[in-house]
Amino acid sequence: MGGLERDIIKIGFVEMGQWFLSKTCKSGIDYHIRDSEEKLLIYAFTSADMLRYIGKSTITLKGRMDEYKGITEKHEKRLADLIKGELGNGKVVKIFILPFNPSDSNVSLSEKEDSLIKKFDPPWNIQGKPISIAGVTAGKKP
Repeated sequence: MGGLERDIIKIGFVEMGQWFLSKTCKSGIDYHIRDSEEKLLIYAFTSADMLRYIGKSTITLKGRMDEYKGITEKHEKRLADLIKGELGNGKVVKIFILPFNPSDSNVSLSEKEDSLIKKFDPPWNIQGKPISIAGVTAGKKP
């Protein structure tokens, strides 16, 4: 376990499993995770001791990961392709969760996700970041 994984575990994240390449899933990836019935959670993907992505879910972890596996939206295809690229390069992509209890917090699930994204700045989280296509930057905030 690397330094970053120790850091996210210190703030309450729990390692739940990992992604692997699959020829039977639409996305080309599948996962193994421990059972969890948590329905309000922050999840994170790591590889090579780097935090790659932070997301939130109001369904179980299995339900949310199934959406990446089956690709139901364009956003999920982008992330599935990034995960597949890491796996294809021989890296392990781990799945972590941070259970969220609204009665233990004075912030919403979305606010918690936003604060963690600001703190760690994962490269796969692109919302609110400038996007450069062929030298033209779009979506840059003033």
